[in-house]
Amino acid sequence: MASYKPLTLNREEINIPSAIHVERTCQLPRRLSAVHLEPGPGDGSARLGAIETLPEGTPVEVCGAGYNDRTVKIRCHGQYYFVFQVDLDSEPIN
Repeated sequence: MASYKPLTLNREEINIPSAIHVERTCQLPRRLSAVHLEPGPGDGSARLGAIETLPEGTPVEVCGAGYNDRTVKIRCHGQYYFVFQVDLDSEPIN
């Protein structure tokens, strides 16, 4: 039986970047769930917000590391989200 390894939360990545760094752009291969980053009081801080659904084909910018080693930060329509890396790289479900 495989042992359980808890994921560590990288709190340093839970922020709104002051400078936009786009690693790559892509379109969502299918409808995805994303954790919205809600901006704090103007100092770049943020908190994890609601889980939203982003539509298939939505253009997004990958902007850096996520809150753990399985997620990435994306920007979509001026808003920041965390999504699973594997979801961005997967083929559309037919």
